[in-house]
Amino acid sequence: LWIKRDDLTGFAMGGNKGRKLEYLMAEAQQMGADTVVTCGAAQSNFVRQLGAACAVLGMRCAAAVMPLPYAAVHGVPAHQGSVRGGNVTLDELLGVDLRFFPDGDWEDLAREAEGLALEQESQGHRVYRIPIGGSSAVGAYAFVEAALEAGGFDVVVTPCSSGSTHAGLAYGFHKSTTRVIGISCDPEPEIME
Repeated sequence: LWIKRDDLTGFAMGGNKGRKLEYLMAEAQQMGADTVVTCGAAQSNFVRQLGAACAVLGMRCAAAVMPLPYAAVHGVPAHQGSVRGGNVTLDELLGVDLRFFPDGDWEDLAREAEGLALEQESQGHRVYRIPIGGSSAVGAYAFVEAALEAGGFDVVVTPCSSGSTHAGLAYGFHKSTTRVIGISCDPEPEIME
C-alpha cells in the first residue's frame, strides 16, 4: 500500500493542484498573459496554490469566489461556507484579487469569473482563464504524467470532484493492468458518467 502525499510537496502549503499548475502556468506564460483568472469556493485550495504560482512568476491573480457554491439540482446547502479563514488569509497575503459573490450554483460562479476576466481585459491585461480547480485538458495532462511517475500498481484510488485528476490518471494507466477508481466528492451524476 502506497499513499501519495501531494499535501506534503511544500509548494504553497501542499496539494495536488501544484501538478496542474506546472503545465497551466507554462501555457499562460507562453501566451504572454500577465493576469490569471479563475473561480472557486472561498476556501479553495486551488486558488491558494494558483495565487502562490502567480506570485512566484510575477503575474496578477484574480478569482471569483463564493462562500459555498453548489449544484443547482441539489439546491442550496443547509450549512454556510466561510469567507474568512486559512486559505482566504493566505490568498490575501499572496496578493490574489478575491472577488466575493453571494452563494449560487457553479454556473453562476463561472459567469462571474468570465465577467472578472472581461473586466481585466478591458483594463488592458492579457488574461489566461483557468476553470475551477484547473480542470482542463492541460490540467488533466499533469496526471497523465503522474501515472507515468507512479509506475505500475494493481489499483490506484483517487478523490474525484471536477474529474480532471481522475481523467488524467485513467488515461495515463490506459492499456495497463492498473485499475483507477475515483471516489466522488460531489453528488453529481456527471462524475459517475
